[in-house]
Amino acid sequence: MEICRDVTPALDRLLQADSVWEIVIYFANLRSTPVLVETNANLLVTDRIGAKFSEACSMAIRIEDPSTGSVERRQTDSPIIIPAGDARSFSFFTTHTQREMARGDAFREAFAAGEANAALQLTIRSVGLLKRRNLTIKERFVGAR
Repeated sequence: MEICRDVTPALDRLLQADSVWEIVIYFANLRSTPVLVETNANLLVTDRIGAKFSEACSMAIRIEDPSTGSVERRQTDSPIIIPAGDARSFSFFTTHTQREMARGDAFREAFAAGEANAALQLTIRSVGLLKRRNLTIKERFVGAR
C-alpha cells in the first residue's frame, strides 16, 4: 500500500504531462441567421501574479450517445455551421500536450492553484453588417478538476 502512495504522484505527473487541455463549448445561436464557427482558437491564461500564457487550440466535434452517456470527440478541419435558433456542443483542444507547451508546467500550476483566469478566443462568421466577430469566452479556474 505504501508503494502505491509513492508511485501515484509520479504517475499523475506523467499522465498530466502527456495530456492536452479540453475546453467544452455549448453555443446557442439566438440570431435570425446562421453562424459559422472557425476551427482554430487560442486558450489564454493569466495567473494570480499577472503572468500570461497562450496556447493554440483545434476544434473537435462532440458525438454523444444518449443510451450510454458516453461522448466521442473527433477533430475536424471543417468549420461548424449553427443554424438560426439552434445550438451545438463542441470542444477545443490544445494542439500541444502539456509537455510540449513552452509553459506547460505553469499552465498546470495555475489551474491546480485555482487562482487563474482563462479565456478562449474564437472566431465566428455570420451574414449582415458584422460578418466576422472575435468572441472571447472567459472563465475563472476554481480549483483542480
